[in-house]
Amino acid sequence: MEVLQERSLLDGTLPRPLQLAGLRRTWHDARLALATGIEKLQVLKTERQRLAETLDFRCCSQEQLLDDLLIQRASAELRDVERALSCMRDRSYGICRVCRCEIAILRLMAQPTATLCAACIEERLEMLSADAL
Repeated sequence: MEVLQERSLLDGTLPRPLQLAGLRRTWHDARLALATGIEKLQVLKTERQRLAETLDFRCCSQEQLLDDLLIQRASAELRDVERALSCMRDRSYGICRVCRCEIAILRLMAQPTATLCAACIEERLEMLSADAL
């Protein structure tokens, strides 16, 4: 049943509200996974800091920098998912902020924080390339 629903989500046979509800579940799951991942990374970072106090600091400092980068990246992804969920609550999710048309579900699945439809992005890219000439 879940595979059938996923296929319907992708091919557009489900009504848009049901497609968005499917995405909402996806973003809730992603939010939980990201929050858990960040928590684990922070625990690992703390353990490495303790280890750095007893071992060569230079070796551990590189690992700490990597930990910081991973935490920053996961935190940014979490903010994106939170923003998408917030837009779902106020019903502005999936609506292009320029032309007010619906953004394609596949685009929203690939980029949960998409605020422009493909046509508006293409128009902006054309303007940028024209400005570059």
